[in-house]
Parts: sequence; structure tokens; C-alpha cells
Amino acid sequence: MRILVIDDEADQASINTAKMGNPQDEEEIERTTVNRLIIDLVKGNDCESNRSNAQFQAMNYVSFTATPYANVLNEAYRDSLYPSNFICNLPESKEYFGPKVIWGSKADDNYNGLNILRTIPESEMKELKLLHKGSTSTLPTEFQKSIAWFLCSAGLIQELFF
Repeated sequence: MRILVIDDEADQASINTAKMGNPQDEEEIERTTVNRLIIDLVKGNDCESNRSNAQFQAMNYVSFTATPYANVLNEAYRDSLYPSNFICNLPESKEYFGPKVIWGSKADDNYNGLNILRTIPESEMKELKLLHKGSTSTLPTEFQKSIAWFLCSAGLIQELFF
């Protein structure tokens, strides 16, 4: 049997988020269920971590994620999903929409940031704190504007898709 596992959004369930024991002792390392099952599959084990009766002619595990550094979240131990041979950084598509597009980049003149972020004036921050404490029920001006923008965009989406 030849197996190809393609793990899309590899920064989600396949990462081991359990508390790690002594990295020198594989027995002390706890694993989340999905992480353990994928590692067992890659190693040719069954779901109980015993050597599988079915021998694999080829086993390939390919993980994809748009999250920078997602693979770094995987532990770099002997029996890990962290790539032992390579990590390939793909070029960004024209449709990419992430932190660099939103906030801009000092290192790249092509990314100036979008005009969608608003700074709340210090005077309104004081009003927000009073609102959170329940001392007032008046919404600051910028808060009112943000709610209006949200309602307009939700209305537009409603109009376009429903």
C-alpha cells in the first residue's frame, strides 16, 4: 500500500499541544490524539501504536499552512511531525490577505497597509472604561462609528448573498 497524507491547515489539530515531558525520554512525551495518530500512521503503526500488520510500500506526509512559523510550533524531537528534511516557503498569491496587507510593511514598499484601522482617542478610552464599569451608558463617538460601519457591511453582505 502506498500512502499520501495531505494535512491542510497543519497548524490546527495535527500539532501536539499536550504538555511535554523530558524531551530526551520519548516515553515521557504526551501527545494529543490527532498528533499521535498521524505519527503512528507515518511510522507504520496501528491506532494503538503497535507495528501495523499492513506494510506500506511508501509513506508520505505533506503539511500545508498559511501561518508563518506554524511548523515551528511542532516540537523538534525524534518522533515528531516537524519536517526533518525541508520546509518550502511558497510565494504569496495576489489574493493573500494577512497582517502585512492590513498593517503594512516597512521592509516592502508594495505593502502600505489598508485604510481600515482606527485609533481610539485617549479621551474616548476613558469613556470606554466608564462604560465597562457600568458608570455610563453613553457610547463614545468612535464606538458609534464602528457599530455603524459593521451594520453597513453586514447589510451589504446580506444584500449580496441572501
